[in-house]
Amino acid sequence: MRIVIEIKRDAIPHIILNQLFKHTAMQSTFGTIMLSLVNGVPRVLNLKQMLHYFLEHRHEVVVRRTEFELRKAREREHILEGLKIAVDNIDETIAIIRDSDTTQEAGERLRERFTLSERQSDAILNMRLARLTGLEIEQLEAELAEVRATIADLQEILASQERRFTIIKDELAEVADRYGDERRTQVLGDTSNLSIEDLIADEEMVITVSHTGYIKRIPVDTYRNQARGGRGIAGMGTKEEDWVEHLFLASTHDYLMFTVTGSATGSRCTRSRWARVRAAASRWSTCSTWTTTSGLRRWCRCGNFRRTDI
Repeated sequence: MRIVIEIKRDAIPHIILNQLFKHTAMQSTFGTIMLSLVNGVPRVLNLKQMLHYFLEHRHEVVVRRTEFELRKAREREHILEGLKIAVDNIDETIAIIRDSDTTQEAGERLRERFTLSERQSDAILNMRLARLTGLEIEQLEAELAEVRATIADLQEILASQERRFTIIKDELAEVADRYGDERRTQVLGDTSNLSIEDLIADEEMVITVSHTGYIKRIPVDTYRNQARGGRGIAGMGTKEEDWVEHLFLASTHDYLMFTVTGSATGSRCTRSRWARVRAAASRWSTCSTWTTTSGLRRWCRCGNFRRTDI
C-alpha cells in the first residue's frame, strides 16, 4: 500500500514530515533489551557480545553437524566394505548361503569366514542379485570411493577451525543472497525528541508591541513596498490610550529578550497572535504585568506567540 499526501503550495515539506513523525505512527521509536541465555544464564549483552555468542553457536552447529555426517558416512563405508568383500568373493559367498539351512546360519557362517560384522552380513543377505552385474559392481566401487573422500573431508573440517569459520561465512552469505532484500525502513539513533523548531516553519515575522503590553506578529510578506503617493498599512489596531511602542523583525525560531531589572520569563514567538494587519493584538498572558514604563523586562522566543489566519 502506498499513501500520497498532497500539501498546499505554501507549505514546507520537511515541517509537514516532522509533524507526521511526531503525531502519527509513521515513525516508531522503541527500546531494545538484548537479553540472552549464555550457558543457561540470562545476560544482557551489547552488540559485540551478541555477535560473539552467535558465532560461537554457529560454530557449535557446524561441529555437531559435521560429527553427525561423519558418523553416517563411516556407517555407510562399513556396509559398502562388507558388500565389496562379498562381491570380490561372490562364488564362495553364494556357496555359503546355499549350504545354510536358515538365514541366521548363513549370517553366522559369513561373519566367521570373512570376519564381518552383523550389519555387514545382514546387508549381504539382503543384497539383490542385480547388484552382481558388472555395472552395479562398478557403481559400488565408485560409491565406496566417494564415501571415503567425504570422510576425509569431514575429518579435515573437524581438525581445522579456520575451515569451520569459512563454512560459517559461506552459509551466512548464502542466506543473505537467498532471502536478503533492500531495507524498507531505516534504523537510526534516538530521534524521538523533536524540538519545536522541527515543527515550526522558519519564517520572518514583524513583531509589534503596544505600550500596555499587547503583542502580535505578522508575516513580513504582508507588507509591500510603498510607491510615491501610496497608502501604507496599519500594523496594529490599538485601544484608546494605547499605541505601538515597539516594532521589529524576528524569525519564528528566534528568542526575544526584554529585561531591565534582571527578572525574566520565557516563551516562544509563535504564541503571539498572527492577526490581520489592522486587528488588535492579544495580551501576552505570561507577561500581563509587562509594560515599558514599569521597568520590568521579559524575554520570549519568537516562535511561541499564538498565530491566526491573516
